[in-house]
Amino acid sequence: MTNVLVIKSQNIEPLYPKGKKFTLGLYSVHKYFNQINSNHWNNATIYRYYTHPDHDSIISFQKIEGWKVHNNTIIPKIYYDSCLSYNLHCPGKLNYEIDSMYINDKHYNVLDQLEYDISKVIYIIKNIHIRNSEDIFDSISANTLILEKKISDSMEVIENINQNNKIKNLSYWELPEELRFYKQQEREILIKYTSLIKKFDSIDRKPILMYIPGHLPMDRIKKYTKYLDILTAACYPEYQYHHFNRDSIKRGVPHSYVRWSIERTKEAITDSSKFVLGDNYKDDEKTIFAVLEMFQKDTNHVITKEGIWHDFWLAIACDVKGILVYSHHYGGDRAFIQNNTRYHHLQEPWKILNKAVDIFIQNDLDKVIIEGTDIEFISPKIIQGNEKTELFYFQPMNNMKAIPIQYNSIKLLVKSWKNHTYIIAVNSNEQDTVHFQIPIGLTNQVESLLNKEINITNIIDDNLSPLGVAIYKFKNLTLPEYD
Repeated sequence: MTNVLVIKSQNIEPLYPKGKKFTLGLYSVHKYFNQINSNHWNNATIYRYYTHPDHDSIISFQKIEGWKVHNNTIIPKIYYDSCLSYNLHCPGKLNYEIDSMYINDKHYNVLDQLEYDISKVIYIIKNIHIRNSEDIFDSISANTLILEKKISDSMEVIENINQNNKIKNLSYWELPEELRFYKQQEREILIKYTSLIKKFDSIDRKPILMYIPGHLPMDRIKKYTKYLDILTAACYPEYQYHHFNRDSIKRGVPHSYVRWSIERTKEAITDSSKFVLGDNYKDDEKTIFAVLEMFQKDTNHVITKEGIWHDFWLAIACDVKGILVYSHHYGGDRAFIQNNTRYHHLQEPWKILNKAVDIFIQNDLDKVIIEGTDIEFISPKIIQGNEKTELFYFQPMNNMKAIPIQYNSIKLLVKSWKNHTYIIAVNSNEQDTVHFQIPIGLTNQVESLLNKEINITNIIDDNLSPLGVAIYKFKNLTLPEYD
């Protein structure tokens, strides 16, 4: 229920790409705000809330029998205040329940002329009814009731935007999820919502994000790049099987799918000469967030601690600028209910995910990712173990040829930051331990941030178990000499 909150922080550092802080976000956060903040998460959101059956101003974020549920709609201010009291950001959501909204360009031209003054719009509509004559939209008066609803809906969206603009901890604008570009009505919502946001949040606009499903091919994602500032790469290897298949009978896809999902999103951005990756979103630079899997669809769909550990670090090694997790409701909330064992298997994955985030923050790897400079010339040499990940196939539609997907087992990210070089190495092979070497030139000391014992001369010599991770840090990098 609503409570009087003491807001601890009035100045909250903006998240990338608006600011320089790496986004670590959780979906479906209904409680445990303090615990989430202490585990370094900095962004939270909900899909629904509940109001008292007799008093809509009395709000609960947790389900109460008999209370009215509000699904996929604007987030109440009390939720933003709850987040702000623990230095958490929260995305701005518009009214998702306007499924019938369709406004064509002619309607918007009229709204522009009227400067979105609702009193003028309603005055004209009422006079159209009285006159019973041809209106300014070239429609007969019988259609103006429909038009009145459409304009009213757009004005409600504008009101939502203006209300959210007052929120101090609003991280980004989040559009309705999975809007299908080939559906005219949904495409219009995508186009008009982004247009209205850019018009009415123009002074210091927040970036725009929409969740994109994990099976869309690159050419489908390209259609969204014009409208979005943050593109999400859904990374659900256990859940994602409808458009993929593998040679083994195991359900889901290999964890190397995470890399495919991120790289097809990057390709969708960079395939056009109009867009590049970067933080200047107001000038068409784009950002990628990975969305990690922390939920159970059915008994065959099992999240493991090894899997989520790998997926987090592989996403980082793919140089995403934010991590979102679906969802806290399952992994951080239901998994720890003692009298309900259905989600208890998510306890260990949730703990290892929090451990990964802690290592990431405590070693300033968030700053390395945001501020560091890429180093391209270092690559691993496989000494022993399978050089390739498991082969799997992507088939966008049943009548299309399946596309084989396979990667090198070891994925490296190498960046320089504050006179140090950082290497993140991830083994995406699920069966083999891989022995590898990385040439690093002459250096005084190499530190393993995961406390592994490694052999070092002018190379790093190491082994990674299946889905294993290593992180190295050293000074004074010099180029190795090649014949």
